[in-house]
Amino acid sequence: VLRLGASRAIKPDHVLLVVDRSRSGASALPREAGRMFGELLAALPDSTTFDALSFARTAEGLLRAERLAEGQAPRAPRVDDAQARAELERSLRAIQPDTGTDLRAALRLAGERLAARGAKRPLLVVVTDGMLPPSIGADAIGQALDDGLGKARSPEILFVVDDPLLNVRGLPGDHPVADLAAGLGARISLETLATLAPADARELLRAPQVLGDLQLALPERVTLDAPLPTGLVAGDFLVVEGSYTGRAPSKVEVRGRLGSSRVRTSFRAASRSAVPEAFAAAVREGDRARAREEGFVLPDWYRGSMRRTTELNLAQAGRVGWQASGQLDASIVQRQLRTRVLPRARACYNRALTRNQVLGGRVELHMEVGKGEVMYAELRSSELSAGDPDLLGCLEEAAWSLDVPAGHLDSQVYVVRYPLELVAPEGGVAPRIGEQRDPVFERLLHSADVLADYQAARKAEAESDGDGDSR
Repeated sequence: VLRLGASRAIKPDHVLLVVDRSRSGASALPREAGRMFGELLAALPDSTTFDALSFARTAEGLLRAERLAEGQAPRAPRVDDAQARAELERSLRAIQPDTGTDLRAALRLAGERLAARGAKRPLLVVVTDGMLPPSIGADAIGQALDDGLGKARSPEILFVVDDPLLNVRGLPGDHPVADLAAGLGARISLETLATLAPADARELLRAPQVLGDLQLALPERVTLDAPLPTGLVAGDFLVVEGSYTGRAPSKVEVRGRLGSSRVRTSFRAASRSAVPEAFAAAVREGDRARAREEGFVLPDWYRGSMRRTTELNLAQAGRVGWQASGQLDASIVQRQLRTRVLPRARACYNRALTRNQVLGGRVELHMEVGKGEVMYAELRSSELSAGDPDLLGCLEEAAWSLDVPAGHLDSQVYVVRYPLELVAPEGGVAPRIGEQRDPVFERLLHSADVLADYQAARKAEAESDGDGDSR
């Protein structure tokens, strides 16, 4: 049994709050983040300074820095500055959800503001719902932070992830935000900010880092029943099961990565008797007593301190339930591409033809969608007969216009690649821009069109019958 324990509490002299204002998160996330941040600041010395920014497709500051004499850096407010705290609260309440989730831009701006502050022990607190574009990894985001910092000191990074599904089901090691935290050497904590108590907010300073590239060094005679996950997230338990031949292993070596640092530690393998046992977790005390009477016993690795977390997870599971999550399919995405992205792309091309009448070629739009929001979009490739930066920029904006519904309790990230052919006019024929489709997409779209026509005809017949009856 492996569990990543608590770390030594962070003692920052400057804290920068970074709030995700993308549409995939709850509309109350900025406001709840402000309440949590206030409790966090209350636990720090009065001399500690703070700053804040929000991000979606772009990043922007939330506080007006106090300007000093010419040539001096702006001064950040102290945590005992009531006026600055009130200004931050107003700014967070005024935030409106926006499209996009560009953490790279946010951390570049954060780096610039940290460099201006020049703190010795800076802390970045990133509040997000965890839906981040998987194509922008830790290397790119870390480089953006370094570019902003310049020669300034690198901060500790703490991800506070507020998402009901993750709180119920746990954060897998291969989730985008877990992988990102592992790559950045960041700390991470799953929270429900709406119900976060003041004491719990202060405990965020003890959140441990994510252990990435998890490996176990075991003798050759040991075989695991299932492969290991890619990482170990704070608060999660990993029960490794398998079998061995001959003598039982006496030592287990765990290897991993905390940011740029490699870690290695060994544990003595403790043997236990092969007594049948079950993990009986209950909310009411009477249920536990009944479970013992029926012969259930707790595993020997279970501790009393784990009970509160178990009860909270059970309570959350009882409220949310395990209903099937509605998910997007190819026909829904393709229909939205045809009705929202393609017309805008056609308009971009028509304008480009006024500059170059024989311009043509092939482009591919790349979009990453989660919870009904385009988190990231770009022009992934282009093969044009002539250069036209305005056309490429316009096509990228068209990709951002994709609008797909959010599935019920659907936390999956979808990657959409949309190739387009740009065909120049011949002999005065109107220009066209067309999708490159494969036969499977063609059949799906044809079936969807037939079904839509059939449903429309049935609706018309029903309305006609209703009118006849009324007459």
